[in-house]
Amino acid sequence: MTDQRLIQEWRDVWEKSNEKFKKVLYLNLTTDMKEKSEYYEYYSRKYQKKNPNIPKDFDYLEKLMSLKSISLFDMDDIGFNYLPKCWKILLKQLENLNVFRMYNLKALPFEHLTNLKRLSIPNERLDNLDELENLTGLKELEICYINFDIQKLIGLRKLKVSHIRTEHFEMLKKMKNLKSLNLYEVTHGHTQESIKSLSKAIGEMIQLEELNLSGCYSINLNCLRKLKNLKSLNISRLYETKFKPIIALANSLKKLDLSYNDFVDLHLLSRFKKLKSLNLRSAMKKETILDLKFLRSLKKLEYFECSSHSKLLSEKEKWVRNFSCIRFCQNLKKLYCESAGVRSIKS
Repeated sequence: MTDQRLIQEWRDVWEKSNEKFKKVLYLNLTTDMKEKSEYYEYYSRKYQKKNPNIPKDFDYLEKLMSLKSISLFDMDDIGFNYLPKCWKILLKQLENLNVFRMYNLKALPFEHLTNLKRLSIPNERLDNLDELENLTGLKELEICYINFDIQKLIGLRKLKVSHIRTEHFEMLKKMKNLKSLNLYEVTHGHTQESIKSLSKAIGEMIQLEELNLSGCYSINLNCLRKLKNLKSLNISRLYETKFKPIIALANSLKKLDLSYNDFVDLHLLSRFKKLKSLNLRSAMKKETILDLKFLRSLKKLEYFECSSHSKLLSEKEKWVRNFSCIRFCQNLKKLYCESAGVRSIKS
């Protein structure tokens, strides 16, 4: 293919796109869209509010030819059914694709996304989702439903999923290259027997370094004992009362989120000497005071939150005790203690 013909193909990506797709391209070419889905809605609203006209002399070619990441979102509530055919050359060079709130999108041209490393389709249902299993070079995937053979994604290292069938639990534990797993609220709608199967599968994923079980009610935390490679663990919103199953991870964890639970005593946190981030927002059982003596041992701590979600406490009430132990955390960069009854931070 001659250089002139190649350049014309890139021009066609822009010139043959309708006005809706030109707006999407323009936003991606002129804005840092980040690589996280939580930013998409913000940027789409910001763009809609300003709704600037695309300059007639907009110099898109060089930017378009170097575009490796693109975020798609439904900007006018009319919706797109399919991506333009003229985007073929663009899709082939993409490494990061984010699809957000495009509920009318029927299919993605997976056959052209040959260089894709990261894909985020958190709330879309596509007719051709089973073709996703051909993206064997994919490293990160954020998806709502798994209804395909995910173990074929042999290079996948990071997975975030909202809904998963019981029969797919076995697939998860066979993904030996997976290092990060986010199962936020994935147990909702599952039977106790199904959750037991999930707990067993997680317990066999000993290669995991990051695990998010936030909102996974009834999960058996004893399944975590063998995960000695875990560096980051989120077990928030479980309303769990027993902390002991986590002790086995004391020598590896650097980030721990225990928020919104019903623990009675957390003094064993003193064993987690490698912790750099700790979230204890509303981690204690109602009317239980959080004793912070364990902070004496957490000298590597950089982020700490001990806020309470309850109403502002009266002058005589406290949610934390021994707050002065915070002085031992010499590396602390961020501290949140809202509604914790802390009267002074002089220490």
